[in-house]
Amino acid sequence: MTVLVAIVGVGVTLTLSVTERTRETGLLRAVGLTRGGVRAMVAWEAVCSALAAAVLGVGFGSLYGFLALRSLGLDAGTGSLPGLELAVLGVGIVLVAVLAALAPAIRAGRVPPIRALTG
Repeated sequence: MTVLVAIVGVGVTLTLSVTERTRETGLLRAVGLTRGGVRAMVAWEAVCSALAAAVLGVGFGSLYGFLALRSLGLDAGTGSLPGLELAVLGVGIVLVAVLAALAPAIRAGRVPPIRALTG
């Protein structure tokens, strides 16, 4: 359920971002950016945002976990981070963000340049 809420949240955020930048997208289309270029731009925006979120999430989560173990008096020895699981989590976050970006990216690519510049 949490993953579904996260996907919807990323999709809504990207949709708002694309809607707010309609004129900029229209201008880019007018000077030669293709529909595929617009879709790629939105997808890369999602990837960059997801990477930043994954790095911050893994970093803060690891720090809080370490501090929680220390506050409970448990040994939080070195090398106890599950590196493979954290890497898989990071890749999963990026994939979910790209999937959530598909609909806004397609919608952004379909806006005609003239309509985007006038509206």
